[in-house]
Amino acid sequence: MKERIEEIMREAKVTSSQFAKIIGVKQASLSHILTGRNNPSLDVIMKINQAYPGIHLEWLLYGKGEKGTVHESNLINSPENGEGQIIAPVMNELFPADDINEIENTPGKPENIPSMESVRYIERPPRKIVEVRIFYDDGTYETLTPSK
Repeated sequence: MKERIEEIMREAKVTSSQFAKIIGVKQASLSHILTGRNNPSLDVIMKINQAYPGIHLEWLLYGKGEKGTVHESNLINSPENGEGQIIAPVMNELFPADDINEIENTPGKPENIPSMESVRYIERPPRKIVEVRIFYDDGTYETLTPSK
């Protein structure tokens, strides 16, 4: 999986520290993944998937199917040095709600900053308790199931 993460970084033209900021993980965690010391957790995989929605999850997880596309919308040109400056993919994490309205109404705002309309909310069905197990210190346990 680390090879696929490295491929995303190469295609996005970002360093490992920039990639860590984009997906919202610590640089050390990403470094451990890239050196092969640790495998990425589900949390890291989901953060990559959120930051790069064009990448197909099945390819990222298993290397099967099409890769998808890495959008460079996480980068804008920085006036200070002419190089890419990182823009986090989720506006809510960067600014409180009042600041978002101010940015949306700012003339000349960069076009590649995602608007709040582009955020997708996926409804999940409510979860139901199927079974509860109580373990005792003598090595026994009870299984409780809700009545229907």
